[in-house]
Amino acid sequence: KKVYVTEGLAPPSVAQFKQVYRLSFDTLKAASKNSDKVHEKLTKITAKQWIYYTLGAAQVAGFFAIGESLGRGKFIGYPIYLPEHH
Repeated sequence: KKVYVTEGLAPPSVAQFKQVYRLSFDTLKAASKNSDKVHEKLTKITAKQWIYYTLGAAQVAGFFAIGESLGRGKFIGYPIYLPEHH
């Protein structure tokens, strides 16, 4: 929360949401109209490119897992707080 306030962060505005969704919709619409070209590009991906993209995805997943572990404070599972015995 301190970083949020210090950096002056704010949720996106309605206009920004509309812009992102419009761009995403237009991109998907263009891809569906040119599905033959999309298929052609996907079939031309080399093995080296597949390895490169797969390693990139694994790197993102790894950083996500590390962030989750740091955020929880545990490597496996979430902390369970049981009532103490008196």
